[in-house]
Amino acid sequence: MRHEKTRNRAIATGLDAMIPKWLIHVIYPIDKSDLDMFRLIHFLALAVLFVRYIPRDWPKLRSRALRPLILCGQNSLPIFCLGVFLSFAAHWFLVQIEGDVFAQILVSLAGIMIMVGVAWLLNKFRAISDHFAPRRPAAPESA
Repeated sequence: MRHEKTRNRAIATGLDAMIPKWLIHVIYPIDKSDLDMFRLIHFLALAVLFVRYIPRDWPKLRSRALRPLILCGQNSLPIFCLGVFLSFAAHWFLVQIEGDVFAQILVSLAGIMIMVGVAWLLNKFRAISDHFAPRRPAAPESA
């Protein structure tokens, strides 16, 4: 039932004149709750484009504006796990207050700031030397 609504909504938008009927049946229904093949291909295509056209030593990658993204990328697994938790918390919060678009924008911005803050803290904790680690014996000096 849900898939038919998605297909009908896509056809009703006027795109049916531009897209062949057989392709509409192949593409739709794309469901966001599943890892659909077209979503995976889209992600992989973006990854290929970035790897191909953005060099590793591009100066903008060291800019202050992109630093939060770099921090989140350096801690991708913990930030992903935090994002999953925050998405459930945000959904619960928005259901409780019956949030409108403004509330959704505020919750999204708060989630982004929390994830960037946690990524920054994880980088700071990684930089602190471990005072509880056993000391390595000094290498003997040769005369």
